[in-house]
Amino acid sequence: MAAVCLTGSIICLAATAQTAEKTNYVPVTTAEEAVERALAYTGFDKLEGLDTKDRWEMARLTIARDSTTPFLSDSIDGHTAWRVTFEGVILDIEEYSDEVEVSHPKDFEVLIDSVTGRLFSVISRYKGKARDFLPEVPAEIAEEQLRMSFEEYLCFVPVPPVMTLCEAINGSIFGSAMHSKEIVALYIEHSYHDSAAIPVWVVHLFWTSPEKVDTRLS
Repeated sequence: MAAVCLTGSIICLAATAQTAEKTNYVPVTTAEEAVERALAYTGFDKLEGLDTKDRWEMARLTIARDSTTPFLSDSIDGHTAWRVTFEGVILDIEEYSDEVEVSHPKDFEVLIDSVTGRLFSVISRYKGKARDFLPEVPAEIAEEQLRMSFEEYLCFVPVPPVMTLCEAINGSIFGSAMHSKEIVALYIEHSYHDSAAIPVWVVHLFWTSPEKVDTRLS
């Protein structure tokens, strides 16, 4: 039996100067612009050893496909987006030594909406032989699970955050992105109970476990 994942999530406040409703969207028309936009959201340009010189080779225009992002899957699927690839990213996490960080490089794909400049997702994929340990939970089921905890994802935030993804990961007290098999990050407007929506990073970390985990709702 293939190993199945354990997951953890980081929800990190990352305030912007504007709300999504008050923002004029900025189209991303070139590969260079797509890379710049991806760096503004992720903060990867602040990391040591990352080569971004040949930026026109790092981004490709594509038709995005998605069936798993709760509440926002339709905002991604079928839309034209830039897929920006960052290879060999060495995360800088305070609790780890340089030797440990260098021994855990990760490749990331950043998906940027070409029409609005919004960040759709940042994903570091698992490269092992048996990726089926990561269940693909349909968006509808994920939405039900979130509604049970009174949460909702309202929209993608088109303005890069004050706190980049790297800073959000580094400040996490739950789980470790360093040892995660897969990372999925969204920058969204998030509501909880009856509180006002706020921009946050939602980062899902996946690890392996030898035990079978039932991902269906009981």
